[in-house]
Amino acid sequence: MASLWSVLIEAKEEAAAPWHHDQAGIDIWPIERAALMLMPGSDRFVRVPTELLEALLETPLNGAQWRILFWVIRHTLGWNRAMTSFSWYRIAKELALDRGGVVRAGTRLIQSGILTVVGDQLGVQQDHSR
Repeated sequence: MASLWSVLIEAKEEAAAPWHHDQAGIDIWPIERAALMLMPGSDRFVRVPTELLEALLETPLNGAQWRILFWVIRHTLGWNRAMTSFSWYRIAKELALDRGGVVRAGTRLIQSGILTVVGDQLGVQQDHSR
């Protein structure tokens, strides 16, 4: 797989001739082509409800909170589940963050109603109006 840097350099070099055709003969710009080259398993994605995205756009979060939220989205919506088993230690380890910082940021997400906890299960709040 090509690195992001090499793909972007190639796209920049081809900017003088902006149109390319994909396999189906559809015109695409070099940067779109670069993005397609970086997604070898392009069938791998997470479907996120638009209402959730719109609610999150209005929510001020810090970096650790965003990373925890994306971790939860990946482990829930990414597997078509409402909740996932978790421990703060596991999240901190997988995100390479300080466990204490993860506990504080995660607790704030729960207190603000963005995440919900039921037993040892963590999920994203399904009522996006909150």
